[in-house]
Amino acid sequence: MHYDWKNDKRTIEICRSLGSYPFITSYDVPGNLRRAQKEHRVRSVLDLGCGRGNVLDAALSAGFERADGVEYFSSHITAARRLLKRHEKSRYKIYRGDIRVWKPRRKYDLIYMFDPIFQNEARETFFNNLFAYLPDGQLIIYVAVDPERTHKILTDHFEHASQKKDFPMFRFRQTPRAKRNSFWKDK
Repeated sequence: MHYDWKNDKRTIEICRSLGSYPFITSYDVPGNLRRAQKEHRVRSVLDLGCGRGNVLDAALSAGFERADGVEYFSSHITAARRLLKRHEKSRYKIYRGDIRVWKPRRKYDLIYMFDPIFQNEARETFFNNLFAYLPDGQLIIYVAVDPERTHKILTDHFEHASQKKDFPMFRFRQTPRAKRNSFWKDK
C-alpha cells in the first residue's frame, strides 16, 4: 500500500502544531552537497528535519562517509529507511526527535537544514537549541523559505562560507557580531 503523506490530515495538523512546514522539497540537494564537498571536503552530514531521506540519500550517493538525519514523523522515518536500503546501514542513522529540543550525539562536518520551522515561537526555540550545541566554526547549509525573517535570526551568528556568493553555506560563530552575515542583503 502506498502512503500519501501529502494528503495525511493528521501529519498536516501535527506539523502546524509544531510550527513546521508540512511539505518542503529540497531544491538542488545533490548540487549543494557537491559544492560543500568541493569547497570544504566535508565527509559527514546531519540533516535536521530529514523527512523522507532525500538529503541523506544524496549525501551517501555522493560519497559522504556518514549521513544522519532527525525526523519527527515515524511514517517519514519509515519512508527514509526504505529509500536508504541500498546504502550500507553503518553509514547512516535516522533519529526520531523534535529538532526544537534534540541534540546530536556526535560532531558532523556539515549540518543541512531546509528552513524546517515557520512559527516564530517554535523558530526561537529551535535556534536557541541549535546555538547551544553548535561548535564554533560549524559549517551549515541553510536553505530558507522566508529569507527576510531568517536573515534577522542568523545575521549575527552566521558568516557566509562559500566561494560562490549566492550559495547558502555558512560558518556558525558562537560570539555574535552585528551584521556578520550579509548573504540575504537586498534579497
